[in-house]
Parts: sequence; C-alpha cells; structure tokens
Amino acid sequence: MPSLLAHHELERRLLGWTGSSYVPRYPFFEGPQASGSNSLNGSTSSLVASRHSQDLNRWFNDVELAAHDCNIPPEQHPDVAIYFLKGDLREVMSERRNVYLRQTRKLFWAWEDFKEDLRRIVASDAIEQLQRAHPYIAVSVKLGLIIGGTAVLLPALGVITWNRLQTRHHVAVQSPQ
Repeated sequence: MPSLLAHHELERRLLGWTGSSYVPRYPFFEGPQASGSNSLNGSTSSLVASRHSQDLNRWFNDVELAAHDCNIPPEQHPDVAIYFLKGDLREVMSERRNVYLRQTRKLFWAWEDFKEDLRRIVASDAIEQLQRAHPYIAVSVKLGLIIGGTAVLLPALGVITWNRLQTRHHVAVQSPQ
C-alpha cells in the first residue's frame, strides 16, 4: 500500500518547488490555444498536434522531475500534473480523476493512464470545441465522462449532432416554406 501525501502537503511541497532554483522552465500547462484552430488545414493541423504532443511529453518530464524533487510518490504523479494544469483543462482533469477513482474504486490514478487520457484530450482539443459550440452541454458532459480507458466524449458529440440534424430535418419536412 503506497504512502500517499495529504493534498495540502502535496501543494505545500509543490509551491515550495516552484519558487526554488530547481525549476528548469515554467511548469504550468494550458493545453492548445484557441487561436484560429477552426481555420487550420489538414497539414497545419497535424503540425500543431505534433507540437502539442512534444510540449506535452516535455511537460510530463517536468511533472516527474517536480514529483521526484519534492519526494512525492509515483502514485501521486497525476495529482502533481493536475496541480500544474491551468484553466479549463485543470478543471476537466480534476473531474475526470474523481470519476475515475469513484468508478474503479482505486486509491490513485495510474500515471500512464493519466498521461494517455490527457494526450487524448489535448490531441482532440475536445474541450475547446465543445465549449465553443455548446457551452451548456459542456458542463453536463463533464459530469458524465467515464474514464476506464475509453473516451465517451466524441461519441456523445456524434449522438448530439445526429439528434440535432434529425430534429432540423423533421421540422423542415413539417413546415415547408
């Protein structure tokens, strides 16, 4: 059984680390930026995704370094990572951790599983797209995510889109102009 740190102790250690000379570079991660992602063509989009993947891999190394320097057990690497996330991505991953722990009844989220899940989120940029298109749905979808290795976000969006198209088609057939 791993010896896990209390949340306040973990934050205290990380706060001390971020103010020290041990920090190699800015340790916080926001994820992809919203600037013009809809206007990207296929090749530009894949280059951006590749750059984000490289940024993310470097950031994972920074998280591991911070955890090591602060004597935080490997079982809490996802907690360290969430501490260093910013914005909506932090909120989403915190909620996903809670759902994962509740669903699996485990004490911690395995680091490799966390990294895979975060890579999927960043690569698909699903958070930004969902909030921009349907902000009211984004809040409810976050509550229903299941993390057991499969993403339900994209299929849910497909169902929502299909239902909207069906409704529009049905309305258009009933009320011809």
